[in-house]
Amino acid sequence: MTRTLFPALALALALGALALPSFAAAQSSGGTIAITVTDAKTKSPVPLARVLLDGPILASEVATSAGKVTFTDAPAGIYRARVFARGYRGVTSAPFEMLGGERVNLDVALAPSSDLRIIAVVHSVSSVRISTNSIDANSAQRKLSGDLADALSKLSGVSITSSSDDSDAAQTISLDGHDASQTAMTLDGIPMNAPGSAGDLRMFATDLFTGASVHHGPQIGGLGGGVDFRTLEPTLSWQSQGTLSTGSNGRNNESLGISGSLGNLGIAAMSTTRTSPSLADGMHYLDASGLDYEHDGGRWVAGDLLKANLRLPGDQTLAASFINSTRSIGLLCLRVTAALPCGYGPGNNVSGSFSLYSLGDQLLTGATAISATLYGTVGSNLFDLRNRFIDGVAAPAGSSMQMRSSGFTLSAELPAMRKHTLSILAYDTNSSQVSTPLVASNAAYYSSQQQGSYGALQLSDRIRANDRLALNASLGLTHASYSGGSALGSVGASWRADANDSYAISYALSGSAPNFGRNRALSDPASLQFDCQGNQSVGYGAAPGDQPGASSSSSLNASVTHRFARSALSLALYRQVQSGVVLPTQVNGSVLLADGTLSPSYIAQVQGVYASQAGCGIGAPPLAVSQLYFSTPIGGVTRIYSGADLTGFVQLGNLVAEPFFDITSTTLRSNDPRIENPFAIAISGAQGPNVPLHRAGLTLDYRAPHSAIEWLADAQYTSANNPNNLPAYTTYDAAANVTFARGTLTIAASNITNVYAGIFASSQYAVPYTTLGGTEVPTIARPLAPRAYSVTYSFAVGRHAVASIPSPVLGGPRRRGPFARFTVLPNTPPSDPYALAASRFCTPDRARVARGLLDALRAQVARVEAARAASPSATVVLSAPEGVTFTYHPLANEFAVAIASTNIADVRALFTCATIHRTDAATAAAQGLYVAPPASFFRPEITFSPRVGLYFIRRQPQPGKENFRVFTLAAQPPKDPFAVIAGPQCSTGMREVAMQSLDDLRAHFTAATPSALWQIVAHASGTNRWFALTPNDLGDFGALMACAHVAAATAAQLSARGLGGTPPPVLNYAPSIGLYIERRAPPPPPPGGAPPPGGA
Repeated sequence: MTRTLFPALALALALGALALPSFAAAQSSGGTIAITVTDAKTKSPVPLARVLLDGPILASEVATSAGKVTFTDAPAGIYRARVFARGYRGVTSAPFEMLGGERVNLDVALAPSSDLRIIAVVHSVSSVRISTNSIDANSAQRKLSGDLADALSKLSGVSITSSSDDSDAAQTISLDGHDASQTAMTLDGIPMNAPGSAGDLRMFATDLFTGASVHHGPQIGGLGGGVDFRTLEPTLSWQSQGTLSTGSNGRNNESLGISGSLGNLGIAAMSTTRTSPSLADGMHYLDASGLDYEHDGGRWVAGDLLKANLRLPGDQTLAASFINSTRSIGLLCLRVTAALPCGYGPGNNVSGSFSLYSLGDQLLTGATAISATLYGTVGSNLFDLRNRFIDGVAAPAGSSMQMRSSGFTLSAELPAMRKHTLSILAYDTNSSQVSTPLVASNAAYYSSQQQGSYGALQLSDRIRANDRLALNASLGLTHASYSGGSALGSVGASWRADANDSYAISYALSGSAPNFGRNRALSDPASLQFDCQGNQSVGYGAAPGDQPGASSSSSLNASVTHRFARSALSLALYRQVQSGVVLPTQVNGSVLLADGTLSPSYIAQVQGVYASQAGCGIGAPPLAVSQLYFSTPIGGVTRIYSGADLTGFVQLGNLVAEPFFDITSTTLRSNDPRIENPFAIAISGAQGPNVPLHRAGLTLDYRAPHSAIEWLADAQYTSANNPNNLPAYTTYDAAANVTFARGTLTIAASNITNVYAGIFASSQYAVPYTTLGGTEVPTIARPLAPRAYSVTYSFAVGRHAVASIPSPVLGGPRRRGPFARFTVLPNTPPSDPYALAASRFCTPDRARVARGLLDALRAQVARVEAARAASPSATVVLSAPEGVTFTYHPLANEFAVAIASTNIADVRALFTCATIHRTDAATAAAQGLYVAPPASFFRPEITFSPRVGLYFIRRQPQPGKENFRVFTLAAQPPKDPFAVIAGPQCSTGMREVAMQSLDDLRAHFTAATPSALWQIVAHASGTNRWFALTPNDLGDFGALMACAHVAAATAAQLSARGLGGTPPPVLNYAPSIGLYIERRAPPPPPPGGAPPPGGA
């Protein structure tokens, strides 16, 4: 089969990948954007400042009393932030990018004069990433899974179900036990499925999706919740990523993507293919077609994506996207429940395509942010059975299905009072699905038409009562086909009681639910599934039923979360009552015959197939109409969903464990005779069929310190009454993820114990249904996929490079210390300013850190040079690894990049492994180099210049200026060793940091609470104990030096007290003297009393 879209795309992507210099982590989803707003003059926080975030998502929030706003689960892409507050002039940041899974910190200083300073710092996420509601390329669940659907099934409250045992079976998503038709599936916020219809994941090339986020609880478009899939987004810097995977039974997939910007035009493109042979491929056997042939049920799926964002003057962005999926499947039935395995004969297949296109406009104007999108989808599905045989007789059949939808979304963040955030959402979609027969004589069974429309208008208000309490409310109107218009509304509250406990509750009322017309066709008699059990034989099919009508629902959700030192536990409770909805359920054939849905002639045709080799064989006991069941939509039903989801995580050293346990109850109430009869499988007041009451899971993720190997494992438990009709079971998966200089290699194994594994659905292990009359109805059990292995290699090119680590060069003259090697400024530009230096202090671990920082700097310098080449006055927002800040400073004829870090490991790595020159402020200024403002000693800053490379400025103490204070050792410790002490250098911001840090230490030493801010190591010196306190952030060390009682003593003075110490930037603590630092002893005077060199 040939590709029909973008024939040269794969080649173009490959050439683009080769053109990029360094390797990086792939773009994924679920990042964090943290914004801090301060007064430019006083440096104090600006509470209740409003932040509008414009990018792949549109959001608005007001700042806390600390001037902070945090947006979580933000998709990767290009963003801008508009910030304004009462008494200040609003400002808009330059565009900045966030690659998936990262954290971007944006510091904004507001002033009445409109002076704006913005620094954006990109933080990479930890390699251990386990999430309870989202999946991306870095998630442990994704690394353990063969595809995105399998990864989603490992999340709490998510079930992925196949509709049958055929190779073309639909794959749907249900949340918290809801029907799959009540799950809203969106792609970059655009609806993928018609509201009220079950979306089929297998219609899409899901390898195009970089991640997915699950939202539990009712939302517009889905009473059961929603799943939003994300795709590659345009970025500012050029990125490329690719994946090659192969696995058991010939499965393989390839993907290649690229993103970046050409001036103000952002571009993203991706191409994927996946081949999934059937486990029965190549098998030669006689089946119900009456033919003995080699079977082929392989599946091939390909996808292409193209996006473009044009950033216009005036804070406006135009966006366009086009996504296409193409698939081809050999039609194969994998069921052995009759005289022969089911089958259609050779040469039957299914093919189809799905395309989504959209055009959007985003605008920031004043205090308002607006986003509007027009979209459409076109799909086709050719179910080609024109080569079908039944018991050796040709019986051609099949259908051609056309699917279309169109609509728009409009969202806006509106001006509001200081503590309020107003937003409006308008949404409308129209969908249709028409199926026409390929053979005219089969029109009764292969003709159907479904259509539906749904729209909503909702106004929401979120009120930040204070830093701990937030209230929200919404009102709106909806309209749905077949049920007219109605109102909806909700109220809710979230309360953070303290740093460890938070609570949330919400209540929602809704009128008519999204629905889709259900003019479905009656099953072809030859397509019924027979389970041959002698006199207990049963047949399953589908029949038309009720159209949707007026409905309503009420939903109550509550949750509580408690955080421990290295763990967290969340409990979510929910209850939803839906009235007047449609329930697709199995209805007995005798009931449908009595109400006229089935005719006697149809029953006779079914019995004829049953008594042939295509059914249960010649001579099989007669089949009564009461032994037939048909999936039929029944209207006017009340459905009740309730349950609890317990989730959490535990961190034990370098091991992260995330367990979950779900209780899912789904019941119904109806007086409809199709349900209230002795043969009914769906029983009023009882748990619904094929919805397991219990699910549980445990995901483990471990990486040893300094190891390139990440070990992963998971266990998933599903109770009986599951969609596969199997008894309760537990599956186990495992994987090893190895990080190399040029990418990652993942080796995974699924269903390791081969529980209930098989190829063909059968009656083996099948758990029967129990009817209202107490009889058992045999079922067909679909086995789980057998044990399988896969090997996946993923690479990415762009920033956040991970390059090979050269061995440090040893030797050379011995130095008195690691910083004595610094040389004066060079007269000519260095040949490689990013090279590692020869130093005996540059250990392999430090070399690894320094190499990553220098490569990240190289990438950012290249961005600056490209931007200056396009426009010398360009504003460039730089990004950097976690804990590091790169700040661009334009100069007269060149530029500088200031590098600052609060991470001890980064500072030591650069100062011991990088080629750094030293100078003083006067010399640097005379040479036209950038001279940074004086910084505290605990925030060391290095500067990069293309002319001289890396340098730092040695500063002499300013007479009369206090940088920090220390105290002499006293006979007794201070009354409160963890109290804040005011001083000239203890600013408002530093005092806040010191208070948090001292409270953390107080809790550790008085209540044995593990510290979240310090690495604490206990030491014994005789009978005395002292503790070395290494800060996770150097800012904590500096804050305590400026705002706490810290004594200073030499090693000899400490030894006299029976104590020891570690030099700065490590702090020390002993109960007998409080906090202290170990300082160097003064050098002995030279012979003859001459002053020491440099002294006077």
